[in-house]
Amino acid sequence: MKWKKSLAMRDRYQIEESASIFSFKPFHPYRSKLKWYGLAIVIFGILSVFYYASMSKLSLIISATLFVMTVWFFLKEILLYIPLRYMFDRSANEVYQSSLFLSKRKIMNLDEVVIYQSSEMGSWQYRIGKKRMQFVKSYAISEYFSIKKDNEKIVAYRSEILTKIEQMVTKSAVTIPSNSGGSSFNH
Repeated sequence: MKWKKSLAMRDRYQIEESASIFSFKPFHPYRSKLKWYGLAIVIFGILSVFYYASMSKLSLIISATLFVMTVWFFLKEILLYIPLRYMFDRSANEVYQSSLFLSKRKIMNLDEVVIYQSSEMGSWQYRIGKKRMQFVKSYAISEYFSIKKDNEKIVAYRSEILTKIEQMVTKSAVTIPSNSGGSSFNH
C-alpha cells in the first residue's frame, strides 16, 4: 500500500531521482484545475459574446473582466507554474530551476539551501532560499497547503520530497524555520 502512495506521489510531482540528482515539479498537481479554468472561460466568453446586446453595460464589463482574469490565471498556470522543475544536483553542488522558457538555470549552491515555511491568507507553502538571504529571494517548492497539520498531502510531501531534498543538502536532520505564523517541521 505504501509503495502505491509513493508511486502516486512520483506521478503527482513528476519526481525523477538518481544517486546524485533529485528533481520534481512542485506545481504539476495544478493540472487538475485547468478544466475548471476552461469551463469558466467558456461560460464568461459565452456570456460576453452571446448576450452582448441584451446585457447592461455594467454586466458586460463584469463578465468581460471575469473572462480576462480567468484567461490570465489559466495562462499563468499552464505557461509558468506547471512546467516549473527544480533539480538538486549533489555532484555539482548546485540547485537548478527550469521552466518552459528557461532550459536550466542555476539558482544557488546546494550547501546554501535553507528550507522554510511561508504562510499567507490561511494557507502556507515550503520555500527554499540562500542562507541568511532566504527572506529576500526565495523559490516556492510546494503547492499551497491548508493550515491543518495532519493533512495527508503534507505528510506525503514531507516524506517523498522534503526528506530527499534534506538528504541532498545535508546528512543530518534539519529544522525548517517558519515565518508569518507558519508552523515548524522537525524530524
